[in-house]
Amino acid sequence: MAPSPDCTIKGNVNRSGECIYHTPASRWYAKIQMKMIGDAVDMFKMQHKKLPDGLEALTQTTDQNPEPYLDKVPKDPWENEYEYRTEGNKKYQLRSVGEDGQPDTSDDIWWPEKSQ
Repeated sequence: MAPSPDCTIKGNVNRSGECIYHTPASRWYAKIQMKMIGDAVDMFKMQHKKLPDGLEALTQTTDQNPEPYLDKVPKDPWENEYEYRTEGNKKYQLRSVGEDGQPDTSDDIWWPEKSQ
């Protein structure tokens, strides 16, 4: 039986074969969304030879790209906008301000993850 399309719980299997379920209000769910957005940014960059000016550019169509990279830019699990920052035209970072909704606190989530 296929899962209901209304189901908001996503599941993965870790390297040990254990099922891991990600509910929408979790750090793991945010990381999954951020990877999806990051993949769309990477596809945009490959096709346009530059980073998008903002995440909304990923929802637009053009003659070169008749299908959008994303149908819509999701909000993080706590209903905050994801932050998108570029460093020149080569690197970018995405950030969720996390459950507390405040930037620069210990629950911020970065993509790609910042090295310690």
